[in-house]
Amino acid sequence: SGFSGELQLPDTLKSIGKNAFMNRSKLTGTLTLKEGLTFIGENAFSGCTGLTGLQLPDSLTTIQGKAFYNCTGLSGELVLPQNLEVLGYYAFGNCSGFTGHLTIPGSLKAIGANAFASCKGFTGLTISEGVEEIYEYAFNNCSGFTGTLEFPSTLKKIQRMAFSRCSEFTGDLILPEGLTSLADRAFDGCSGLNGDLYVPGSLKEIPKQAFYQLRGITGSITLGEGVEKIGEQAFYYCDQAAGTLTLPVSLKTVGNQAFQSCGKLTGDLNLPAGIYEIGANAFSYCSLLTGNLVIPETVETLGSSAFRGCSSLSSVTLPGNLTEIPASLFSNCSGLKGQLNLPDGLTCIRNNAFYSCTGLSSE
Repeated sequence: SGFSGELQLPDTLKSIGKNAFMNRSKLTGTLTLKEGLTFIGENAFSGCTGLTGLQLPDSLTTIQGKAFYNCTGLSGELVLPQNLEVLGYYAFGNCSGFTGHLTIPGSLKAIGANAFASCKGFTGLTISEGVEEIYEYAFNNCSGFTGTLEFPSTLKKIQRMAFSRCSEFTGDLILPEGLTSLADRAFDGCSGLNGDLYVPGSLKEIPKQAFYQLRGITGSITLGEGVEKIGEQAFYYCDQAAGTLTLPVSLKTVGNQAFQSCGKLTGDLNLPAGIYEIGANAFSYCSLLTGNLVIPETVETLGSSAFRGCSSLSSVTLPGNLTEIPASLFSNCSGLKGQLNLPDGLTCIRNNAFYSCTGLSSE
């Protein structure tokens, strides 16, 4: 059954190795690690469920994977050392008793995968200048975080589902200029965000489902100049975003269902002149987007139902080189009025292409 009670470690200790105290559930009290300690190995204290507090020394530079995984009894504020350089996967995963504000020091370049997964007691988060990458699931299911989610200017990469189910963050979601990589579903389930959404131009590609069902966003969606590709369902069902949609001149591709059911976005739908792919249902049921829609001559791929249910559009100009009008392309676009000029080279109009567009006429 192993030893029990409080663990007293010597002042001379420099390193704690892999599995050193793994699953010693009868260790109790606050674990105070002394100055001079620089390294905590993988699984060193994982499963030590009896520990109730943790004090880390400023000298500590490395916390390897699962070092304190499933230490469910830990409580109080977690103060990470200002010299920390390595924070491994699941380092504090499932330590659900921590409270207070969590500050990630700038000395830490990367936050490990699942590092704080299911840590539900924290009330605030600061990611300091210097942090460059947030690995997958790093803060997954950390439902206690509140306040604005702010990022340092040094941040380059946010991996898959890094903030999934962090449902209590509020305010705008503004990604930093300089961000170059964002993985799918990074903010899945972040339902509390309630302002504008800004994606910087340094992010060339917005991956599939990056902001999938981010239903708390209530303001505008702005894509910075430099964004070239929007993946499928990237903004799918952001149905509370009631501001404008700004698309950059640099945009080339809009994936399937990218903005489907963003039914409160307002303002003119202006497609950039160089766009060449608009996927199926890309803007379907964006019913408050307005204006005279011009589909550029550069478009090579035009998906079915791309503008279905865009009932506030007032007119449409088709590219002169269009040979086929896809099925349900403008179905239920009841606001379209006036003359519709069909391209001379048109060979096929698919089913329901202009269904319920009763205000249109043609030559």
